[in-house]
Amino acid sequence: MIQGPLTKDTDPAVVRLQPAVTPTVLDSGPPYHRRAVITDALLLATLAVVWLIMLYPAVWIFYGSLQANETLFSGRLLGLTLDNYAKIFSSGFRVFLFNSLVISTAAVLLSTFVSVLAAYVFSRKPFPFRRLVFSSVLSGQLFPWIILVTPLFILFARFGLLNSYVGIIFSYSAIAIPFSVYLLVGYLETIPRSLDEAARLTGC
Repeated sequence: MIQGPLTKDTDPAVVRLQPAVTPTVLDSGPPYHRRAVITDALLLATLAVVWLIMLYPAVWIFYGSLQANETLFSGRLLGLTLDNYAKIFSSGFRVFLFNSLVISTAAVLLSTFVSVLAAYVFSRKPFPFRRLVFSSVLSGQLFPWIILVTPLFILFARFGLLNSYVGIIFSYSAIAIPFSVYLLVGYLETIPRSLDEAARLTGC
């Protein structure tokens, strides 16, 4: 029992007693925290196993590059050598690496530049036969590129582009542009048009 509060109309000598209020204790329920910890541990263990499986081929390739042909399958970790790398770089591998770097960089820059401009036009600028032109661009993905090897060879031979950077860069860019335009158009369609209007009002 607890003592009730005194008011102006209450005689100090007479104090009414009120029952005590027992606080309610909420039930914590089942041990969800322990279940979540077990679930996270199993998930991390599964991911670790998958990571090891995916990493093993790369580790084996790197290990094999440091072994001679005679000791590759011996199972010993000794006898590591750099002779394989010396043979590769002495046989013109630097030229091959430089060619790949130049061709891939130029193809990525050219295809990105053309794809961004084309996607912006398809997404923001209305013009006649826009759907037809866009469908014609996507039609380049309907056919396997292997069937174009012979026509491209004949075309490059007539224009003198065989065994040149320009021919390979043109081929790689032509392969990448249709799919890049398709992806960028879908991305630009998610951007609200109000942002374009706000940019025009601010002078951007």
